[in-house]
Amino acid sequence: MCAEIPIPDSWSKKRKERAIRGEEWPVTTPDLKNILWLAEDALKMVVYKDDKLICKHNNIKRYSVQPKIVITVAPINGGAQP
Repeated sequence: MCAEIPIPDSWSKKRKERAIRGEEWPVTTPDLKNILWLAEDALKMVVYKDDKLICKHNNIKRYSVQPKIVITVAPINGGAQP
């Protein structure tokens, strides 16, 4: 999951450019854990039966010019499918 957070309008042009390049990290709310919990609950019964089936995460929260949440779901290689 990649949570892309809006860059504050109040920031200077230089700071906005640093955020776009990934040199500034969003250390504000919402925290990544809460975004992940929301995403897991939203996908329950749509993508998987229960979020207890999730065994692996790869998550990031960063700034973006176009805020969004991108979620990729895939089976774990070599894992049994419930």
